[in-house]
Amino acid sequence: MAKGLMIMLVVFLVVGILGWIMNKFGNAPEEKKKKYRKVFLGLYGLLWIGQGIFSMNESNDFDWIATAYLVLGLVLLIIAFYGKLRDPVNSTS
Repeated sequence: MAKGLMIMLVVFLVVGILGWIMNKFGNAPEEKKKKYRKVFLGLYGLLWIGQGIFSMNESNDFDWIATAYLVLGLVLLIIAFYGKLRDPVNSTS
């Protein structure tokens, strides 16, 4: 019971911190948002590439999922660092 309560409190704390960070990020200038988005997608692409390499090293035969992780990670890196990202559309109604 205590372990479940501790997990719930940690999850609430993490969600609260992420909400606070996103609130502060929403007020940032547009150039800063673009820079953060580029860094985030670059790190996310590196994470996928690392996961693909790790999966390939663990299996002895060809693995489609590991190859997909590698390809998607490379695509994310290329998109992020060559500036092919579109700005999100702010809809006002």
